[in-house]
Amino acid sequence: MRRQKALLIGLSVLALVGCSGDAGDRYVVTANDDILVVLEDVVRGDGGALSTATVHYILAVPQPLEEGQTAGRHIQRMTYRSRFDCPQRTWGSISRSYTFEDGGTVSETESVTALQPAAPDSVAGQIIATVCDPATAQAARNHRSLERLEQRYRAAL
Repeated sequence: MRRQKALLIGLSVLALVGCSGDAGDRYVVTANDDILVVLEDVVRGDGGALSTATVHYILAVPQPLEEGQTAGRHIQRMTYRSRFDCPQRTWGSISRSYTFEDGGTVSETESVTALQPAAPDSVAGQIIATVCDPATAQAARNHRSLERLEQRYRAAL
């Protein structure tokens, strides 16, 4: 618990002071002993249009994949292009990509499915809040590159 708290404090400081000159904002949704979740390419919809964002899940320890042709390989990062219905607090994926610890990747487009709700206190709920709530987004905003955020996250583990 103490380690997780220190990691969260460290990444919070990154969010407040981090400016590397890299164009575009990123949003640190959560960081703990297991995962760093970062949003980028956030486009908020107007007039009933869906919002979109790229969601990066960076795993502290690569995890084995147990399905399909990539079974047995270890995932280091999962990246999803997602869409959000902010008034309904729902979301769903458009496409996904897995990066494995050997550097290989697998990408696929998702079939169109209904958007799903998420519990507010879950990681998914935090992602929806960061995309849909300007105050939450402002608190999570970071100007560092994704690579730099990952380096700092791994160094803090």
